[in-house]
Amino acid sequence: MSRDLDLAHHRWQVGDIHGAMQTLRAVLAEDPDEPLAHAMLAGCLLDARRIHAALHEVEIALSLTPDLYMARLLRAQILTAHRRFDEAEAHLAELVQEAPDDPGLYRALADVQVLRGESGSDARQAWLRKALELDPASPATLSDCAHFHLSRREIDDAAMMATRALEANPAHLEALYTMGEVKLAQGDADDAREHAALVLSQNAEHRGAIMLLAKIKASRSPWLGTWWRFVSWVGLGGEARAIIILAAMYVGYRFASLTLELEGFTSAYSALNLVWLAFVIYCLVAPAIFRRALQSELAQVRLDKNF
Repeated sequence: MSRDLDLAHHRWQVGDIHGAMQTLRAVLAEDPDEPLAHAMLAGCLLDARRIHAALHEVEIALSLTPDLYMARLLRAQILTAHRRFDEAEAHLAELVQEAPDDPGLYRALADVQVLRGESGSDARQAWLRKALELDPASPATLSDCAHFHLSRREIDDAAMMATRALEANPAHLEALYTMGEVKLAQGDADDAREHAALVLSQNAEHRGAIMLLAKIKASRSPWLGTWWRFVSWVGLGGEARAIIILAAMYVGYRFASLTLELEGFTSAYSALNLVWLAFVIYCLVAPAIFRRALQSELAQVRLDKNF
């Protein structure tokens, strides 16, 4: 690996996504056929949630070097983010046959369960246990284990795993973010905010830390918190599930409305329509208010931490 690729890899690992991408694009400007640069760029794009661009880059890497391990693993992770779960699991199963001692493969298999909407499943637990057996001191795996326990509301176990992750690497961003999630689950919103701010001081676009600030904001405002919990629940399992839930709610409302009207329950009919109108207005207004509140919180965090 060249010095520039080493630098890009380091920046990628510490969360400096933009810095890593700039370095990788400079490498590719000199050598457009460098497969490792394309693979790492795919990983950076995946971390930036640019899924289609990430898939394009990893396909280029694999076309140049079909057996490049990093690219093959990243392709499985990108397919997972793309919600192509069966394909992702098939790719990961092939890689497990070739490299059964790589804990990253088992973490990737556990991630598939998360995006399937099964964060607390026994299957996820089994994959994480296997990853932890192979690398007991991995802060990334320990952080994932903490999130697993949080999904089951096993707060004490989550705190233990998050503590172990920070003991393994006190500067690990995922471990710091995870401890913030644990602190919020324990009811300590101020400490959770400090952990989120610390992560954002190192990576201002860290998705988890921004989401943590959003959760903290929601926990302090019952009005906005209700909306946040509603959209979080609706969004579990992907866009298709959300559409089904919202369509079912509308059909239920129309059925109830027509039934009350036909049965002559005028007062109940009027009340139901008012409730539905209030719900629609709430869903239209709340996102803008919440976004403004979160932007204000992010600005305050940046002022507090001077970054």
